[in-house]
Amino acid sequence: YLRVINYKQYYHEQSASFSTDDQLNVTVFHGKNGAGKTSLFNAVNWCLYGEGIAGTGELLNKQALDEAREGDRLPVVATIIFQDHGIEYIAERVKYFTKQNGQAVLNKDEFTLSKTDRLGQTTKIPNPVGIMDSILPVNVRQYFFFDGEKMVDLTSPGNSNIEDAIKNIMRLPIIDKAVRHLSEITKDYRGEIQKIG
Repeated sequence: YLRVINYKQYYHEQSASFSTDDQLNVTVFHGKNGAGKTSLFNAVNWCLYGEGIAGTGELLNKQALDEAREGDRLPVVATIIFQDHGIEYIAERVKYFTKQNGQAVLNKDEFTLSKTDRLGQTTKIPNPVGIMDSILPVNVRQYFFFDGEKMVDLTSPGNSNIEDAIKNIMRLPIIDKAVRHLSEITKDYRGEIQKIG
């Protein structure tokens, strides 16, 4: 589930649900240029990581700013509900703007991550950035969230980035380091045994 409020082209609150059916688990967003497909893609990256909005125009919806009175506080919100290892999480990023002299002035920025238990009780998680990074590390997010233009780069021959990303998400570099370390210690022990023996 994705919800945005006053985010770029999306005036007030707009939401979209994603298919989680075992057989029909693809959700397609279709629209003309400028309709907001890329903005939805950027909203996911912005919500989870605070990235993906540079150079893509104003964050606050222009109509919301125009209709606001001087001094009004205007939120820009992206909320994502997702599951990881059977736990339901709610990630939300909010930027609060105040209208001053007809312009949007940023006055607060926050990211929260909550989890929902089986009874529907929601609990805020301390250290939300660290927990989000442990679920899907920031250095591999680009291989999970990408648009069609990036597909060419990702699939080019000899590109080891995807292999590295898979290793990172599976925590394989730690295992590789442990194997190398054990191999070095084994050599040291053999040397010590030969000296003693």
